[in-house]
Amino acid sequence: MRFFLSENLCSKMQLDSLNKDELIRCLLGLNELEGKVLLFLLKNPNSRVVGISESLGKHRTSVQKTLSQLINRGMIMRKAVNMRRGYNFVYYSISKEKIKENLLKDVETWSELVKGRIMEW
Repeated sequence: MRFFLSENLCSKMQLDSLNKDELIRCLLGLNELEGKVLLFLLKNPNSRVVGISESLGKHRTSVQKTLSQLINRGMIMRKAVNMRRGYNFVYYSISKEKIKENLLKDVETWSELVKGRIMEW
């Protein structure tokens, strides 16, 4: 079962010109803001929406929508932190090692499927 690998694998030409962060973003099928938010949370766990939006120079509502999308994809999580009045949500990414592990599994699975199709031909 696929965990992260994007439906649109990066082409060979893209792979040659991408830096490491862009490659991971491409493999995960993330848009630019999703990639920036994920990288931000890897470096700054337990961040609030306001802090993320200020750091990235993006509108709060855009960041909130992006956070929801990343939560739905299982790449980040949130937890409620009690405040004097009510609570606040903080966001954090799953570990970089877990992302790498899942991407490598997906690449291996994809590679085996391609090899099988080639052998069938």
